[in-house]
Amino acid sequence: MKEKPSALERGRSFATYMPRTIQQVEKKLAAEGYTQAEIAEVLLRLQEERYLDDTAYTEMWIHGWITRNPMGRALIRKKLQERGVDRTIINAELMKQLPEEKEEELAITLAQKKLKTLTGARSTSQKAARVGQFLTSRGFSEGVVWAVLSAVNLLQE
Repeated sequence: MKEKPSALERGRSFATYMPRTIQQVEKKLAAEGYTQAEIAEVLLRLQEERYLDDTAYTEMWIHGWITRNPMGRALIRKKLQERGVDRTIINAELMKQLPEEKEEELAITLAQKKLKTLTGARSTSQKAARVGQFLTSRGFSEGVVWAVLSAVNLLQE
């Protein structure tokens, strides 16, 4: 019968397969039956060895989401919180990588792309509703959505 790997071996293996947050590794080890004392020791060691770094993790994921799968600050914040990243780290990285002006520029680009996909003789108000729903589903705030609709001339005076 195969011996259970040490908590450190298991944690290191899990953290090196792909980037993980501290909470993800903690939950994984707890689910596999390791004690809280073992888990605490492993988390400390993995942080010292730089396998776990929630700030670097957050920075990497925000950059990836902005460039490959653009979304607003609200959705990014939600996804990172689900992964167990501390709100302070999230807010600091969002301020650095996606300030409000850049978020609005990103939303304008997405709105312009979405407009190209809307075919048929839709009215301006129908287009505005579709683009607004799309941007909201991508995590952009109501304020950003209104600013974007105005910027791409979808708001009727």
